[in-house]
Amino acid sequence: MWQALDLGLAAIAQRAVTLGDQLRDQLSGLPGVSTHDLGQTRCAIVTAKVKNRPAEEVAAALGRAAVNVSTTVPEDNPLDTEDRGIHPLIRFSPHYYNTEDEIDHAAELLAPRPNDRLAEFTAPDRPCGVAKVLPYLRRSTLSAANEAGP
Repeated sequence: MWQALDLGLAAIAQRAVTLGDQLRDQLSGLPGVSTHDLGQTRCAIVTAKVKNRPAEEVAAALGRAAVNVSTTVPEDNPLDTEDRGIHPLIRFSPHYYNTEDEIDHAAELLAPRPNDRLAEFTAPDRPCGVAKVLPYLRRSTLSAANEAGP
């Protein structure tokens, strides 16, 4: 089996950033959800907050739905904590092996629900998308290399 490095670091980085952009756009469009990533060039990491919900509660609910997230720690981000007062936040870290469907699923879980029940999240009845996305990345990388020429 070929290794991730066969794809090339540039393709891996671009894929991760694209997925982060997709998630950030979807979350920004949800009522009661705000994203807090600054900068002209953003990485794949997406930070968000759900109105009137502690970040730890949202992270735990997402975990029950098999979406791996963490929360930010104010002490590790003193400038944002002091200047922006936004912590703690939910920290999503999409990577090249995630699928677009997994990104959509994560965003759908934060969409408003009747009775505002985050606790009803359940794990999806599907496996992680690693096996599906690696062949796609390999084809995409090879196509891009062929188009670029020698």
